[in-house]
Amino acid sequence: MTLGFALAGLLAGALLNWAADGLPRWAYQPPHAPSVLRSVSRRWGHAASYSNPKFRLALWVFLRSLANKERLRDLSKPLWIAAAVEFLMLLLFGYLGIRYGLSWNSLFLAFTGSLFILVALIDLQRQLVLNVLILPAAAAALLIQSASPAMGLLPTLVGGGFGFAIFALTALVRPGQLGGGDIKLATFIGLLFGFPNALWALMIGVFAGGVAAAYLILARRSNPKSQMPYAPFLCLGALLLLYVNPPLTFR
Repeated sequence: MTLGFALAGLLAGALLNWAADGLPRWAYQPPHAPSVLRSVSRRWGHAASYSNPKFRLALWVFLRSLANKERLRDLSKPLWIAAAVEFLMLLLFGYLGIRYGLSWNSLFLAFTGSLFILVALIDLQRQLVLNVLILPAAAAALLIQSASPAMGLLPTLVGGGFGFAIFALTALVRPGQLGGGDIKLATFIGLLFGFPNALWALMIGVFAGGVAAAYLILARRSNPKSQMPYAPFLCLGALLLLYVNPPLTFR
């Protein structure tokens, strides 16, 4: 059972990498000011133009290259990232198989966790938080959690309103540091976890983002006015809370 879950996670990771390459091609991309992400993206080989996405098992390519040091050094950084995503998904699905087995809880956590990882991956590569992912997810979270006996309408609305208000206010006070996608993502996290649980996910994300920003400044790879992708840190906080204290459980 656990092996089957792990293999499913590996395939899901490959699918996420494929989707992260393909979905942004259909999104409108407004011009961005120069940022630390722009230079990082160029080093990773993610140019502004898009090529046809290819479905592959990056982790298998990486493992095959371990026997050849020269081939390992020639691997591109996007492939390293894709292999890391697949390995992470393998671990997450394996954990779900051990803890929940074949159940609705496993399906919910696998789908929601995959969504957060996909959002983080696209923002890291393209500096985009896609409406096609966030808006349906937010609507579903509002409907499901407001009808849930364990959550209810008021905590769901308060959580979503808190996430929206805090990040919208931050975007107004510090223009250019947060985008509309970050605000929508924070709202979705608030709706999903409700109040006060959403505070933990958002606080972890803000703390992780602050640590990363401080490191980049100290390493002289950015300055206090540089723009960096924030969705990966919000998704990190959401993922940790999702697996430690799931917002929805089935009996």
